[in-house]
Amino acid sequence: MESKALARTKKGEEELDRYLERRHEEILGSNLEAGSYKRTVSLVIVHGFGVEITKHQAKVLRSVDDVYSVEKNE
Repeated sequence: MESKALARTKKGEEELDRYLERRHEEILGSNLEAGSYKRTVSLVIVHGFGVEITKHQAKVLRSVDDVYSVEKNE
């Protein structure tokens, strides 16, 4: 029998997805100029996101406390 604490529900998954999307937008929106980037995906499994940005914007994000890593997609 699965523990209540570990049981996943569709509602819980949707809430987590919305939370992470908001959090990722907060990080981007508070550090980069509005309209200067395009977030392409939020990844729940690694609490990460893909974003199209310039080299300078990548440098800015690397300096943000809540950002652990910025990697170029090759």
